[in-house]
Amino acid sequence: MTMPLVPARAPDALSATLSALSDPTRRAILARLSQGEATVNELAAPFAMSLPAISRHLKVLERAGLIARGRAAQWRPCRLEPEPLRAVFEWLEDYRDFWDRGLVQFDAHLLELREGDPMEATTESRTEDGAGHWLDLSRHFDAPRGLVFTAWSDGVHLRRWCAPAGFTVTDGAGDFREGGAWHAELTGDDGTVLRAEGDYLEIDPGRRIVHSHRWAATDAATDGVDGASGRERRLEVTLIDEGEGTRLGLRMGPFEERTNRDGHRAGWTETFDGLDAYLPEMIAAHPAPADEPVIRLVRVYPHPPARVWRAWADPGHIGHWWGPDGFTTTTHAFSFREEGGWHFTMHGPDGIDYPNRIRFVTVDEPRHLAYHHQGEDEADDSVFDTDVTLAAVAGGTRLTLTMRFASVEVRNNVARTFGAIEGGQRTLARLGARLESGA
Repeated sequence: MTMPLVPARAPDALSATLSALSDPTRRAILARLSQGEATVNELAAPFAMSLPAISRHLKVLERAGLIARGRAAQWRPCRLEPEPLRAVFEWLEDYRDFWDRGLVQFDAHLLELREGDPMEATTESRTEDGAGHWLDLSRHFDAPRGLVFTAWSDGVHLRRWCAPAGFTVTDGAGDFREGGAWHAELTGDDGTVLRAEGDYLEIDPGRRIVHSHRWAATDAATDGVDGASGRERRLEVTLIDEGEGTRLGLRMGPFEERTNRDGHRAGWTETFDGLDAYLPEMIAAHPAPADEPVIRLVRVYPHPPARVWRAWADPGHIGHWWGPDGFTTTTHAFSFREEGGWHFTMHGPDGIDYPNRIRFVTVDEPRHLAYHHQGEDEADDSVFDTDVTLAAVAGGTRLTLTMRFASVEVRNNVARTFGAIEGGQRTLARLGARLESGA
């Protein structure tokens, strides 16, 4: 008997959907409709094409079931129909294992190249796939590797985030050393109690944690969370630097059934969401880490990334919020592109002028901006590199700003002499006020 490589699906509807999505104009139309209904004229506005041409695109989308057209007077507004997109998502889900496994293996290989470590344990664990199903997940976090490692290794922090949606960590302890034991209790909003335990097998500070994992029998689930009370699995966490953030790879297994593995995938995905939400709190508590020459600031704005990005990209906006309270800014030249620059003077409330120059290094709309900053000269305390990342989160956009200095000593001097941390926080607050003004 021949088995298909992926679950069989009805090809016609999926093919029609993928064909409709193959055109960038039609994808842009769907993106607009995701914000609400629109007329043909409204949909045509951003494009340099005729109304008949837009109408032909709409007919393709309508035949694919991706949009529906109303009959409100003569306007016939269009609205998005999400069901065909759900079918595409389900089809792509068939390849999730392939992508996740490849990303984690790539992460491990990069770490091996960096450190010259053969990572024998990782290679060894990957040969066990034939004995069961393995869970592989990979995710980027806008936080330094050392901070992410602390979030995983310190019980005080683990209690704040290490549980899926609807659960909290109500008890737990760990002896964080190779050979040490750990245990945890998770309590659900509905009163469900789950208990797990294990032993630390490998610890490479800042880079890697490996431990065993066993679900214990509980009153709520006497055979364990997946019918396997006491069954031991291996959990590997690998961390590597990725830009100013961290790429985390997680591997867990083996699972006897794919359904068990996929249940854990959902749980870990929700748990990663919790970590992603908690890390900004850790950054805010320590904006100037002792072992790194940086200042990190985080703020969440109740606006989409595109709007926050425009406040940085438009000289008509940036001059209105740049700098702490009481400062004003005069722009002499502004070219928002890679290798472009911004020449400006900040006017302090005390009447002192501060000439500044910025050279834009990375301009990746609307996600990532990097620039080199200097004052009137190349003095150490005026030269630093800045990374700004924008991430869509529930309710808006999380902005992470990282200023990197020549040394910890220079950073400390700038923070002490110029109040760089407080000034940066007030500047981001002014950005928030500018966004709220609707300008």
